[in-house]
Amino acid sequence: MNEILISIIVPHYNSPDTLSKLLTSIGSHDDVETIVVDDRSTALVEEYDKCREAFESETVVFLSNTTERKGAGTSRNVGLEKARGKWLLFADADDYMLPNWYDTVKAYTSCNHDIVFFMPDGDQRTGRHRPFAQLIDDVNENMPWAETRLRYQFFPPWSKLIRKAMVDENQIQFGETRYSNDVLFSIKTGFYAKSVLVSNESIYFLYEQENSLTKQISFESIRIRNGVSCEAYAFLKGKISRREMNNIYLVNTPLSTMRGALKRGYGWASVKELRRQYREVKFPLINLSYDNVRRMLKKRFGKKKAKK
Repeated sequence: MNEILISIIVPHYNSPDTLSKLLTSIGSHDDVETIVVDDRSTALVEEYDKCREAFESETVVFLSNTTERKGAGTSRNVGLEKARGKWLLFADADDYMLPNWYDTVKAYTSCNHDIVFFMPDGDQRTGRHRPFAQLIDDVNENMPWAETRLRYQFFPPWSKLIRKAMVDENQIQFGETRYSNDVLFSIKTGFYAKSVLVSNESIYFLYEQENSLTKQISFESIRIRNGVSCEAYAFLKGKISRREMNNIYLVNTPLSTMRGALKRGYGWASVKELRRQYREVKFPLINLSYDNVRRMLKKRFGKKKAKK
């Protein structure tokens, strides 16, 4: 068997039709292995078995999450343990790779950077890819602190080429929470990467289904996501400068999170619980930095002026 250059890790749960589309879009390449990890699917099991029969090969491996914990994060960790590639890519089973993704990625596999960020593409209805595309645009436009935000706010693992040695050396894994299980992985890879690169080329298409976890909002989901955010804050605190922290945490501040819980009708008990999470890690409730205010004003009024 040829040496594996790229490992693509795919968590799967109850979506064999879209998984088949993803695997077809990846195609067959001698130096690419695709690792599908089924998270103990409860529906469409026969269809999944047919998908496995159609695609399983030396370079397409199907595994099962047999651990005590369910979830995409745990499934990705199972895939990480088996990955043999020099580089890592991640994909969700309901998305797909764009044509020519392989040639685009292959051109970067000899670079000296630890992460290559590609311009994400996605469903224009939902636009969930746009905030992450904006992070790349900000780097291209030399916006203040753009690389800092790219490293620590590009939370999803997809649309990135990540050096596996860097992940292994720092023992980086995905979280095992139901929501936001990719946040700490992305923040830690962003922190430990000695250098990063952005590409304006697209390799990945994000398609958000109606029953996506990102659309499931309850106080439990808010509490879990908030807990992950606090854990991320605690990890970075003291490791990066105060100005860097200010520029990361202007958006989605604690006050806006607590106000959102109130607006959704979860009551003052929810605010008390969220505030308890913030206090445990000494997360400031208000954080408006000069750098970020200047950045937002420049983006807003600079673009309007350019249109005239």
